[in-house]
Amino acid sequence: MYAGAVTGGIWKTVDGGLNWSLLTDPSANITVGPANLYPGLTVPAQAGNLIELYGTGFGPTNPTTNFGQTFSGAPPTVNTVTCTIGGVPATVQFAGLVAPGEYQLNIVVPPGLPPGDNLLVLTVGGVTTQANAYLAVQ
Repeated sequence: MYAGAVTGGIWKTVDGGLNWSLLTDPSANITVGPANLYPGLTVPAQAGNLIELYGTGFGPTNPTTNFGQTFSGAPPTVNTVTCTIGGVPATVQFAGLVAPGEYQLNIVVPPGLPPGDNLLVLTVGGVTTQANAYLAVQ
């Protein structure tokens, strides 16, 4: 079982919740967003930051997974996932399945973006995400 904590992190248990292991960087307890969205809790991203995005529909993985069974690890997507932020290519360090139907994408914020909201677009297999997701950048 996986769980996300409000204070940060993705956690995993394999013994019904008796013991939990942290799967993400314990120092990454911030939520990216405009500073005034939730004052004191959200901060704009900066060039070089590694952000984690979660979504569905990014296609097959290698190795394949059976959604009817529990799986371990985080199998990467077969098809390359690309990202642009504000029209600037961003490095996708990882794109893979982390829970049944849930994909995690680790993306490095590129330099040279203007401050404010920047359109974030992901592409896989020639199909792009909806053009209404923005990343607040400082």
